[in-house]
Amino acid sequence: MTNIVSPNQHIDKDIIDKKTLMSIIKKEKTPLYIYDKNIIIKHLNIIRKINCQLFYSIKANPNDKIIEFFYKENGYFEAASIGELKKVLKYSKDLSKTIFVGPAKTKLELEFAIKNNIYLIVVESITELKRIEVIGKKLGKNINILLRVNPYFNSGGAINMSGITQFGLEKKEVIRIIKKNYSNIIIRGLHFYLGTNILNAKKIIANINGIIEIANDIRKYRSFEIIDIGAGFGVPYYSQDNELDIDYLINHINKIIANNKKIKFILELGRFLVAKSGIFIAKVIDIKTNFDKKFVLLNGGTNFFGLNSKFGGFRVSPIRVLNNKRKREIVTIVGNLCTSSDILANNILIEKMEIGDYVAFYQAGAYSFSASPLSFLSHNLPKEMLK
Repeated sequence: MTNIVSPNQHIDKDIIDKKTLMSIIKKEKTPLYIYDKNIIIKHLNIIRKINCQLFYSIKANPNDKIIEFFYKENGYFEAASIGELKKVLKYSKDLSKTIFVGPAKTKLELEFAIKNNIYLIVVESITELKRIEVIGKKLGKNINILLRVNPYFNSGGAINMSGITQFGLEKKEVIRIIKKNYSNIIIRGLHFYLGTNILNAKKIIANINGIIEIANDIRKYRSFEIIDIGAGFGVPYYSQDNELDIDYLINHINKIIANNKKIKFILELGRFLVAKSGIFIAKVIDIKTNFDKKFVLLNGGTNFFGLNSKFGGFRVSPIRVLNNKRKREIVTIVGNLCTSSDILANNILIEKMEIGDYVAFYQAGAYSFSASPLSFLSHNLPKEMLK
């Protein structure tokens, strides 16, 4: 099957142009990641129209320059490891604007977070709750927590995080917990994260309405003031994907917030803020044909740009060849790894390439560099730049 790659497939019209990219490449070695700060600002300003507190999800892109940018612009973070907590502390004196999420938090991680005045810990299990209680007693500190609720419905995301998964607590278990009193623990509210990369705005609103319904059931047993609705706002990568209807989303979320005035709403976002800002650039090192199939080999593959490897290269994210326009041909773009699974784009119709050309992969700002198997074959790591 051939995928027809459009030069403008979901690529933000305001992103760094080809001419500027080539001027950067002349000074820098490839493979290379470039993040366009103006695109991040553009998406941040969109989200600022929602009347709730935004937390940047570090896991989407933990690059230090991007974290510094969000510290100056917003200041609130969602961290999922002690490593991410330490990244926040490079720029902030404490963790008073950070929430700590994720399963299987260790005693060491929890103590570190609490000693550095973490704003909220999102509790995933009874075991974790008891660990926090012990640490609170030991340190003589009251600890603010959210209980992560796992509702049994499908989020409509690329990855579903609710239902039969390792995340959170069932509603009945949350109710059992809030009926009890725990020393040194203050239950401030509930946390939900149902799925990631959801492109259907109506589905997101349905998810949030479902969250409110569950939260209201739980509030019958104890009042609380915070609901973290997660988010999962999606970004289109592939030709068949549609852009998220962000205006519809903002309008309806603000209506939900207005109808729940006693609740403080938290929104965790990573991908939506940074994905479109990123460009991964690699150089054409070789071109060859095996059994009538033409391969273009780059100096960086799925070890550095692992996003496509999840789909074996058969679903093609936005690609541009940074050369003058030429006739198009069918090729398969691969990296330089010793595995046949190192495919970045399979059987695509794209401008003809020559050795020495550069290929730019877009939507590379989230879950790309840091979510790739970077140590495989021990190639020198790409440089990352925020421009």
